[in-house]
Amino acid sequence: MTIPQHQNNVPSDTPIIEQDIPSVFSDFDLYLFGQGKNYRIYEKMGAHPRIVDGVAGVNFAVWAPNARAVSVIGDFNGWDPASHRMQRRVDGWWSLQVSLTRGHEQYLFVVDGTPTLDQHASGTTR
Repeated sequence: MTIPQHQNNVPSDTPIIEQDIPSVFSDFDLYLFGQGKNYRIYEKMGAHPRIVDGVAGVNFAVWAPNARAVSVIGDFNGWDPASHRMQRRVDGWWSLQVSLTRGHEQYLFVVDGTPTLDQHASGTTR
C-alpha cells in the first residue's frame, strides 16, 4: 500500500508497509512519544533482540519522519544499503526484523543515503 506523504507541499511516494511482523511499538508507545512523554522509548528504538514466530533475530527501529529511504548496513550484509531496506510505518517510524544469530554486530542506519550512528546503541564507538 502506498500512501502519498506531503512535506512542504511536495508529495512523496514512500510506501508505508503493513508488515507481517507486528510492530514493537504499541499505540500507547506512539501516543506517549507524540506527547514527548515516552521516557522509555530507548527500550524499543535502535537494535534489540526479538523472537518472532519462533525465529530469533534483531529488530531495528529508528524515527526519521522526513526520510524517503532508510536501510541498515553492517558486518552482516557487507555494508550494502540495498540489502536491508527498512519499512516505513506510520508517524515516521522505520523498522525491520533481521535474522541474526552471531552475537554482536557493527551496524549503521543509512537515512536518505547518509550513514548515521544509532543514537540508542550501547557500546557505540564514535
